[in-house]
Amino acid sequence: MKAVVLLSFAYGRFIAHHEAKGTSKDMIRKHRKLGDEMEAFLGDVILRGITVDDLSNFRESWTVGATTSKNTIERMRSLFKFCVERDWIVKNPAKLIVPPKILEIDRKSCPLECPRKHFLLAVLKPAQERPC
Repeated sequence: MKAVVLLSFAYGRFIAHHEAKGTSKDMIRKHRKLGDEMEAFLGDVILRGITVDDLSNFRESWTVGATTSKNTIERMRSLFKFCVERDWIVKNPAKLIVPPKILEIDRKSCPLECPRKHFLLAVLKPAQERPC
């Protein structure tokens, strides 16, 4: 195991890995955004020092929807899996971050015009997204 690997170094290698394997530019952009946000929140810390609690606090600072949150957690898990595979850390702290549940309404049983669907969506929409 390497003595000291900083978050910025790990993210740089992670991005280079994705560029080399031909990951889409859009996905690389999303990975970079997450890396920038994580470094702004945690600082350029030693990778081994990042705990599940640190990542939970980082996750709790997000103001995105459930689907975006779920996808971002998957990207975060991917970074730490990459780091475990390179023996920079022993275990993946992002594995224990639980993604939010996503409510899906079956479009076949309830078409777009269905008044019940609009009612359900209005009730389930967070208060800040509802019109006054």
